Amino acid sequence: MVPRGKHRCATFLSAWASITRVSESVVGGHGRRYDGEAADRPRSTVVVVVVVSLLLASTACGCGGSTLKRVPGTAAVVARCGGSDQEVLSDHYLFALSGDRVRCFDVNSGELKWEKTLTLADRERPWLGSLGPRAEADSGCDLLPVLACRDEWHWRDGRTEAASRDRLLLMRSGAVLWEKGPVYYGAAGLSSDGRFVLVAGRPQPFSDYRVAVVDAETGRELWRRDFPAESWAEIRDLAGQDCIYVTTITARKGDEADMCVTVLDLEGRELTSISWHRGVLLHFAGPQPVFMGVTVIGSDGTHVRLRGRQLECCSAGGKILWRRDLPPGYDSCEEQVAPGGGPVVVAFTGGAGAMFLAYDFQGNRIWSSGNLVGRRWQWGVLPGGCLWWAASDPRNRKLTLSMKGLGAGELAQPARVFDLGVEGGGVKVSPDGRYVSVRLAHDLMLFHLMPK
Repeated sequence: MVPRGKHRCATFLSAWASITRVSESVVGGHGRRYDGEAADRPRSTVVVVVVVSLLLASTACGCGGSTLKRVPGTAAVVARCGGSDQEVLSDHYLFALSGDRVRCFDVNSGELKWEKTLTLADRERPWLGSLGPRAEADSGCDLLPVLACRDEWHWRDGRTEAASRDRLLLMRSGAVLWEKGPVYYGAAGLSSDGRFVLVAGRPQPFSDYRVAVVDAETGRELWRRDFPAESWAEIRDLAGQDCIYVTTITARKGDEADMCVTVLDLEGRELTSISWHRGVLLHFAGPQPVFMGVTVIGSDGTHVRLRGRQLECCSAGGKILWRRDLPPGYDSCEEQVAPGGGPVVVAFTGGAGAMFLAYDFQGNRIWSSGNLVGRRWQWGVLPGGCLWWAASDPRNRKLTLSMKGLGAGELAQPARVFDLGVEGGGVKVSPDGRYVSVRLAHDLMLFHLMPK
């Protein structure tokens, strides 16, 4: 691994001025490797390491200075789909939203299956709902939940407050099967098998938050449950099963908040409930906020969380089962757990570098990518424990996608690297890892990923 310092990407053909800049950023006598172990290296040794790293740098972005084994793959263009504002990608279909128009493409052929211009009220804007964690799309169904959102102002406690008023639609083959709402701060999600739809939101601007599950075919409500007003719901994976995560803010202090996560199965039974203090409200992603929170990995409430530069696994009552120190030197740190009970993956990104670590549920580190070079990082974990990451090469700004299996028997296998040949944009990967969509400035491209 390269010593700690600024991340640069160059080859042995680069000018000596570039090598000098890289070496100046890392030399200094004493350092700390990215895996957190102390390292003492004299200045000359560091320069040799830098030069060797440059000589071994791959043409694939995201590999400079890393011992990561990799093999090239082929990314074949399936379709160019025109401009897009938002995409949802399943194993069978690519849904693209552009203005008030929704299009559905077959991922195998790239054929446009259907197209629908939504009927929206004044000031309404559409937002595509989520598919299930595994997005199996049973029998190839092309169901898609859609939110039609409109900002409103309401008077409360002597002041006006904004509230998002949402209608919830379920579409199939370009037609609207049914509509629910309006609700405020709505959420809509489809189960992985396409049988159930999560419909959630406040019936009134400042009322309690209602979580309901309806039959996808008929729109008939199967059950409902109310939570405190500042709650948000989504369908997530728990040990290979679809569950509903309801995150509730119980107290606020600036950007920090005390929170509670309640996990329900799709029949409304409560599986576990976890409370913790000082979770950080990060930002809004469409109509829902994103928190630095916890990920439940067991129906008994066992969960993992990031706290500063440590990864912790705790019981439902908060007892720390194990804790692992994480390396310094990066701007951002996030964690994900693979749907289906896969490993815990921690991603570090910042500037022009990144690193990925994988832990099993007992706290053993089973894999490390080493330091990777690139910019504009995007990543995720697919069902079965396949990690993907995409970044732009600093030399030519072209986008490269890498995939590494972390399941049993895959750890010793090399990562597959796909040169997409386009300048970076929003990336989506299908749950089976066979297709990827890339949103460019004025186009949406669909690729089929194949080993060479």
